[in-house]
Amino acid sequence: MTASYAPNKAVRDGHDEDDERRNSGNPSHRGSGTETPPEDQWLVLVILYMIRAMIHSIRYMYDVGSNIVANIPREFYLNALVPPAEQLGIPAPANAANNANIAEEPYVPDFPVHMPHFDPGAGPDTHLGRRWYVVFVGRQVGVFDSWDEVLAATAGVSGQSQRRFTSFAMARDAFNIALARRNVRWVPDPVEEPEPSGSNTKDMPPKRDDDGPGAAGGTFGRVAGGFIKREV
Repeated sequence: MTASYAPNKAVRDGHDEDDERRNSGNPSHRGSGTETPPEDQWLVLVILYMIRAMIHSIRYMYDVGSNIVANIPREFYLNALVPPAEQLGIPAPANAANNANIAEEPYVPDFPVHMPHFDPGAGPDTHLGRRWYVVFVGRQVGVFDSWDEVLAATAGVSGQSQRRFTSFAMARDAFNIALARRNVRWVPDPVEEPEPSGSNTKDMPPKRDDDGPGAAGGTFGRVAGGFIKREV
């Protein structure tokens, strides 16, 4: 008969310490099962930081782009935005080549110009929801901020020309340059003349019986005794 082996106290204590170390790494043996591991917390913080960095980057790019557009020289973009006179059907002045080097006086149009009263110092006018329109050829010409007004100014006009801009300053400068180049054409509606009356005798009083065909001296005679008698 063999004797059974019984571990001493030191061996049992060593086994207990090994069990505690193994259980400490097992999440099922922790005090609370709802606690978020530190690794997950760091992952959430990293995601939030990346989202915030993206928002700041987009805002920075928008500010830089707006400043670049605002600092572009007028001649650089307005020459491309203003349609030439040939497209608008406006002939160039005959002495344009001779007077190219002569400083001209500001052109004052002899037709009405629509220009809204907008104060650029009141705030930025590049709001994404606002659009500005320039009508170069139409029954009304100038700068507008409503498409309904543009439609009313250009509908039915032969050769009408209009263009959209993202700011009031760009629209105003484009119109002024086109106006100085004589590229703006005002096409008013034709004046409706009153229709002529149907007859000049409409308001005349009716004739009397003695002014009719049977009057004396006419080509028709009076009936006397059943016969037609012509009077002299």
